[in-house]
Amino acid sequence: MTTLNQVRNAIEEVFGNYISEDKAKARDIINKATFRGNEDPGEWAPTSEVVIHTESGIPNGLYDCRTLEMWCAVSDRLNGMFCEHVNGGVIAVYRDY
Repeated sequence: MTTLNQVRNAIEEVFGNYISEDKAKARDIINKATFRGNEDPGEWAPTSEVVIHTESGIPNGLYDCRTLEMWCAVSDRLNGMFCEHVNGGVIAVYRDY
């Protein structure tokens, strides 16, 4: 499984119903909002593994503190990686060192 797919699956496991009760719609939102770090059109974190744009329906812990623990749960599912909030609209996934 690619890193991008691993991140997408972790987001869906944790946030799927939060994003939409329609599983296909949630998956579509997640897929459209996630990019390999070096392919992110916004160039927010080009050295990251994955960049997540959260302005399209994925919650961001900086705006909704209730979801911070949920982002920790996403990180817990990403063996050897962690989520870092870049700003209120972007989260980057980096490898642990």
